[in-house]
Amino acid sequence: MVRSPCSRSETIKLSTLLARLGTEVGRLEGLATDLDTKLGKNRVLAGTIGGEAGRTLQSLDLLRQSLGCLSAFLDAVAVDVPAEIEICSANAVQAITLGDLAVALSEERSNSDFPVQVENDPNDVEFW
Repeated sequence: MVRSPCSRSETIKLSTLLARLGTEVGRLEGLATDLDTKLGKNRVLAGTIGGEAGRTLQSLDLLRQSLGCLSAFLDAVAVDVPAEIEICSANAVQAITLGDLAVALSEERSNSDFPVQVENDPNDVEFW
């Protein structure tokens, strides 16, 4: 892949980019948590699940936990990166085919731009 030159206006502080990545991964964790919570509320499913479906649900839980860990990791690394380090992310962002994700990584957004409504019910069924 041939990369076009990067102008000064296309550079971003690495710490900022890592923080944005952490936010996006955290948003994905929220989506996975929402799915996990909704599946956990289905008491009938919880009592009959097994085999391949059970392993799939365990994979969903692992995905949720992994995204949470990666989000926390990216947030922590972003704080430790020296502020003067900048990179050209314009070419990399062009490779992202999801428009909202590309915009989120190239522009500052708040968490309220991507609301994830998760209601934790203490009576939720745990599959594993």
